[in-house]
Amino acid sequence: MTTKILVVDDDPDDQYLTQRAFAATKLDVELGIANNGKEMIDLLTKNSKDPLSLPDLILLDLNMPEMDGIRAIEAFRKMPTSKKVFLVAFSTSNAEHDIKRCYEHGVDFYLAKSASFEELTSSFQSLINQWFR
Repeated sequence: MTTKILVVDDDPDDQYLTQRAFAATKLDVELGIANNGKEMIDLLTKNSKDPLSLPDLILLDLNMPEMDGIRAIEAFRKMPTSKKVFLVAFSTSNAEHDIKRCYEHGVDFYLAKSASFEELTSSFQSLINQWFR
């Protein structure tokens, strides 16, 4: 079964690294990309009429222009279809106040960006296996 993942990150390098890490897991995933929170909300709003087009998981960076991760979480959780999608905050921050803030606004899981490619790949492998297998 294919797991549909929407990666929301404004950094092209992080997008590329995320794509490579998921490819390295050899899991059956389909990745989509949004460059910021506004793009994410627009895409999900457009696809809200067709539940099959919604991602299973959103991997959401916190620090982005136009609409940051926290505002995107708030907007997303107001959408009726949000309960069907697993929302993961994905950030370089390990600060307790950032993690707490994300959970207070409705993320299902918080994942810190790893320092190495191997750690990132392993984190993605564990995330998918734990929640979608």
